[in-house]
Amino acid sequence: MKFRFLLLISLIFTTLSPISAQTTKRDSGTFTFNFPSTMSPDEAEQEAVTRAEIKLIEQNFGTDLQMDTFTRIENSSKQSSVDMLQLAQSHIRGEWVETISKKVTRSWDDQKGMWAVTVAITGVMRQQKNSQSAPEFVAKTLNGPDVHAATEIFKDGDQLYLYFKSPVDGYLAVYIWDMVGDTLRLVPYSCLSEQKINARQEYIFFSIDYKHNSEHLNLNNIPEIVLSCTENVEYETVYVIFSPHHFTTPMDKLIPEIGIPTIDHNTFTKWYNKSKREDDGFYVKPIQISINK
Repeated sequence: MKFRFLLLISLIFTTLSPISAQTTKRDSGTFTFNFPSTMSPDEAEQEAVTRAEIKLIEQNFGTDLQMDTFTRIENSSKQSSVDMLQLAQSHIRGEWVETISKKVTRSWDDQKGMWAVTVAITGVMRQQKNSQSAPEFVAKTLNGPDVHAATEIFKDGDQLYLYFKSPVDGYLAVYIWDMVGDTLRLVPYSCLSEQKINARQEYIFFSIDYKHNSEHLNLNNIPEIVLSCTENVEYETVYVIFSPHHFTTPMDKLIPEIGIPTIDHNTFTKWYNKSKREDDGFYVKPIQISINK
């Protein structure tokens, strides 16, 4: 009997070991971060380590958002750097579990005229749960109320529309973040508590055309989303969130001047990361858009 018990334990661990190998991984890498004068050396070291961890997780498990976008948008502003770091952390498909070894060196980069922090790090990462049951919906940003007006490049003064179609019934939420301030909830509209989606039905949001809206919806409650920029080019992220299961959007507050609810971006990020862990069908599709003068 004792032998059979030990054999059973052995079989259990043999069965589980391939799963563990798929969900965790050990890897090493080196990352160099040139930091601006607005950052202290300690702050730069902390950010360089975090970026090195993000890069390794991305290389092993992938990301929901291309990291070249993260690099392209970044500038010398410390605030922008922090915002981009939060954006990258929000979309990697894994988490850092343990640091096995770490070496940090600091040097002057003559070519760039800036101090640089180089991190050589080895650690263990864990892959996030794969949402196998998330439906393959279609979501496109538009500059006109027509599916053929799909684009991710806008001009100052353009209106934003969103095309959406799902193969299954479900629930939808749409947010937009300018990578500086709070996050705005665009869908459900402020007059609605939720946005139900019917399978195989085409939706174009922010359009006052009757054919795109429920007959029970007051067209005066549909927001007009006009994009603007003060720089030559600015970037925003549209988060399209869908699940076949009912979900509740996080608590937000209405801005009377624009009639759109807003939420702190950190609170928003924590909400959807928690939702992704708890709901296999919960999927977040970030769409990067640019606004040009």
